Amino acid sequence: MKKVLIIVFLLVLLAFVGQLLWVTFFGKGAALVFAPEKTPVMVVVDGAEAVRVPAGGFLRLDLSMGEHRVRLEKGGGSIQHQLIIETGHDQFGLPVLAEQCFAALDVTASLYQRTAGAGQPIRLPHVSRRYREQEPFRIPRNYYYREQDLPDSTKETVGVYLFLTLPCSHLDKPDTDLVRALGFESPEVRAPAR
Repeated sequence: MKKVLIIVFLLVLLAFVGQLLWVTFFGKGAALVFAPEKTPVMVVVDGAEAVRVPAGGFLRLDLSMGEHRVRLEKGGGSIQHQLIIETGHDQFGLPVLAEQCFAALDVTASLYQRTAGAGQPIRLPHVSRRYREQEPFRIPRNYYYREQDLPDSTKETVGVYLFLTLPCSHLDKPDTDLVRALGFESPEVRAPAR
């Protein structure tokens, strides 16, 4: 019995390591384009046909390993970014406008840790990180980009992060004001049943 458990453990470990190595060396990286609220963006990767990102939308581009040129065309201007995808774990955010900034919110406590259930006060999300970037920047793979994509539940040890775009003028606000500017309600509002 002990031998069987060891074999099963080794097979699971081998599968995990195999998947990790496959993604690292043969997987695709990604670039994320977040169109500003009032400005659609046309995205051209390596001279291919343009893809439209509607105003306020986002696009995830799966990119093979190597060097890529991404041109972002918006309302009378364009910007070009050069990316190097080294592993399948690489994921980059591509700024569209100089006044476009980003915030990563830890929504774990506010959306998933309601120990007393529905009717309890909502805790505001925590600002995990602020981004004021003009060049491509790395984004962790465990971020979500729209509220509707958030998981229904999560393990207690796994944090859930929502990555949102915002005007750079909001970036220096205190956490509570920043979170409210992004549309989250005050803690006095009662949580809906989930």
